[in-house]
Amino acid sequence: LKTKGLLGSRDVNPRSGEKSHAKRLRRGHQDAKRKCSTDAGGEDCKSFEAWVSPVCLKRSFFSDVLFQPWFCANVPLDPTWLEVENIDRRSNLSVEEFRRNYEIPNKPVVVTDCATHWPAINKWTRQYLLDAYQDGPAIVGGCGMHLEDYYRYADQAATDDQPLYLFDKLFSTTAPALAKDYTVPDYFQEDLFSVLGEESRPDYRWLIVGPKRSGSSFHKDPNATSAWNVTITGSKRWVMFPPSVVPPGVHPSADGSSVAAPVSLVEWYLNFYEEAVQGEVKPLECTTRKGDLVFVPRGWWHMVLNLEETVAVTQNYVSSINLRAVMRFLESQNPELVSGLCSHDDRATLYKRFKAALAAKHPHLIHQLEQSTEAARVAARKNASLASLFSEGRNSTVVGQISARGRDNASNSHDETSSNTTITQSIDGGGFKFNFL
Repeated sequence: LKTKGLLGSRDVNPRSGEKSHAKRLRRGHQDAKRKCSTDAGGEDCKSFEAWVSPVCLKRSFFSDVLFQPWFCANVPLDPTWLEVENIDRRSNLSVEEFRRNYEIPNKPVVVTDCATHWPAINKWTRQYLLDAYQDGPAIVGGCGMHLEDYYRYADQAATDDQPLYLFDKLFSTTAPALAKDYTVPDYFQEDLFSVLGEESRPDYRWLIVGPKRSGSSFHKDPNATSAWNVTITGSKRWVMFPPSVVPPGVHPSADGSSVAAPVSLVEWYLNFYEEAVQGEVKPLECTTRKGDLVFVPRGWWHMVLNLEETVAVTQNYVSSINLRAVMRFLESQNPELVSGLCSHDDRATLYKRFKAALAAKHPHLIHQLEQSTEAARVAARKNASLASLFSEGRNSTVVGQISARGRDNASNSHDETSSNTTITQSIDGGGFKFNFL
């Protein structure tokens, strides 16, 4: 009803305590009928009646529990949600340019021509995927499910406000032919977790399949890794925020182990998108289509909404550029926040195992890591010393001004010149686990 201009933004939120939701729904339905009766030709009236047809309205019966999911599943996507394209789109991008302009500064980018030659781009139809999986299970919502059954569900998912998302970390084992249909782009050939071996490293690659309106809610990628994602078929809408900016409507726990957010992606758009685009730090947004690769830098909040049935492949990785952030996260965090390993012992020992394997196979990286870590400590000590001197200097100034102005002006002098100087350091790694709808 908000999209059709029949309810204000405050009224459309069923959680508002100011008015009964039943009254709001009844008033909105009455307003709609009045609008229909005055429209020339009655076209809007017909479209409105068709829009509400899935709901059987019973007089004197209203339910937020039933209405909100139905509303989010059926409300048309606002075209303004899809207009902004403010993430760089690049082609003919060299590895050196990618690292200098995007990976080192930790900045998203869409690369339009590095995956267009993949066999997967033209081969991965429904039937091809069904043949590749045969009777093997795909992972859907954390559980095994035959791909044929998932597609049967996806064809009926238009009435679901949070469609199930196929996110299969075992696809290369269950359907090994699929892993032969794509190659890791040159930008991401350095994959340092590989020193642990396939059986011991955290989960890192996934096949993703979802119907329209499915996707992933706001999260940061696990273990402070960066990621790349290629859209094979369909189209995806991306919304990203830098590591230090928590998206509106998203509430991470203090330790990062959980994230509270709207239940469905459309619900976030309805209630928080306008606030996001009017904020001081605006989100980065883009739509990726067939053959597009998006680079998701470490620590960035991101949400993905499938605009149609979509197939994609994604991998998380550790390079020498983001190695320090990953090691810092693994060393300092609770093992429960380490993602991609089933065993508690494997999570608790990942830092030591990874560092030992790096020392054995890439000792120069460990040396560089120790040098950069020590340089960061020296810089931190200098900053702390400078802050101390600055604070002492301001206190001396206050004392001098108090002496000059006398006892009567002492309090005013203190009010005008004293202030607290706080030096903060934000860590943009993050260990939020995936939260897929």
